[in-house]
Amino acid sequence: MVVSNSVKPILFVGTFVGQRETATELAQAGYGVLQVKDSDAGLKLLRKAPPRLIMVAEAKDIEATEQDIQALKSSAAVPLVMIGSGNESSIVRTILVGADGYLRWPAEPALVLSYVKALFRREPSLIDDAW
Repeated sequence: MVVSNSVKPILFVGTFVGQRETATELAQAGYGVLQVKDSDAGLKLLRKAPPRLIMVAEAKDIEATEQDIQALKSSAAVPLVMIGSGNESSIVRTILVGADGYLRWPAEPALVLSYVKALFRREPSLIDDAW
């Protein structure tokens, strides 16, 4: 589902509580938001047009989460942020296999927005409008 057409698209892979509100907050701030239900759909989208940021909902199975991270990261050279309620060891594992960051969930949409803004501020190339 496309929430907004913007020069700074963000891809949500999977679902998490509060996703609709978070997508709305990001769209209101001018970020395009694409949402797919799983990593297979995310990989298909990445082949067509890579986003500027990938945010992945953590799966209950940590091995499946690791496979998703590796597949998505190998298909697009963009930051990937994991969203989940994992403990410290699962957070460490997801970062070690390729996630660039981790947001503990539940989180207020304003926190996600500030996190995205900080990533884009730190990586100006992510704001490139060649979409």
